[in-house]
Amino acid sequence: MKEETSWMETPLYSMMGKILDVLILSVLFWVSCIPVFTAGASLSALYVNCLKIAEDRQSYVFQGFFRAFRNHFKRATSAWLVMLGIGIGLAIDGYYCIFGKGFWSYAFRWAFLVLLAAYLAVFTYLFPLAARCIVSTKRLFVMSYVMALKELPKTILMIGISISCIAFGLFVYQPAVIAAPGIIALIHSYLFKQIFKKYHLDIPEPEREEDGNIEETGENQ
Repeated sequence: MKEETSWMETPLYSMMGKILDVLILSVLFWVSCIPVFTAGASLSALYVNCLKIAEDRQSYVFQGFFRAFRNHFKRATSAWLVMLGIGIGLAIDGYYCIFGKGFWSYAFRWAFLVLLAAYLAVFTYLFPLAARCIVSTKRLFVMSYVMALKELPKTILMIGISISCIAFGLFVYQPAVIAAPGIIALIHSYLFKQIFKKYHLDIPEPEREEDGNIEETGENQ
């Protein structure tokens, strides 16, 4: 019994547990995204749990995911629908810029790239912030934009990580797509752990709630 307890306390056992949790969270994410409009709540629930893993807080994966999904549904869905609409608009513009001909097609290509970079930057921060802060949807967008600019090196790194993981799953090893959401969210969460601490959005032990949210206060505004 003592040897079994010692094994469960080793870093290897902890790492294996985190890997298993990430795989389970990825599957839960894909399942809860089946109706496309729920993707925002799914992303927020995914980040709630991945932030707990990154912060070495106890997380009951199934219970925690669905509780966070329910609690964040309204705000996260509103944010997702806005981003989905903008994304569709960018996709149409991108198609015109790539396949269109003439001067204006070439000129708009650069504007499209700038808008796409801004979109990816805001998207990277939006749902982790929704997982951490209880603020309005409008404020979520403002916070995402400001943090993305202030933390530009980390923003570029996280976008690169996301694109690399997705590309690996799509073009190199397709089954990796299943685990990609959890892997991306967990790697991002270790970076967000540093960012949130810098902006006083880390959670002191006595103030930690079940979902790990911080309400909007004067300090966090």
